[in-house]
Amino acid sequence: MLKRYTGAGARKIVCEAPDLDTLKRLYGDARMCGLVCYMVTDAGHTEIPAGTVTVIGIGPGLRSEIDPLTSDLPLVK
Repeated sequence: MLKRYTGAGARKIVCEAPDLDTLKRLYGDARMCGLVCYMVTDAGHTEIPAGTVTVIGIGPGLRSEIDPLTSDLPLVK
């Protein structure tokens, strides 16, 4: 799947979550669906305290599996 993903242009969509609870729910939902996902915590080298969850990554995966989890979130502009 990774080879197909990188070979097809490595599509990336960035959505905004309103709060930490939403990020955690989305991460849990992605794991329950068997999707590749990772929760990123900040290292604390700048203004953000160490251990702060800043983003989750989902994929690579099929659009048909990821989109239902993220379709209610607004795109980052």
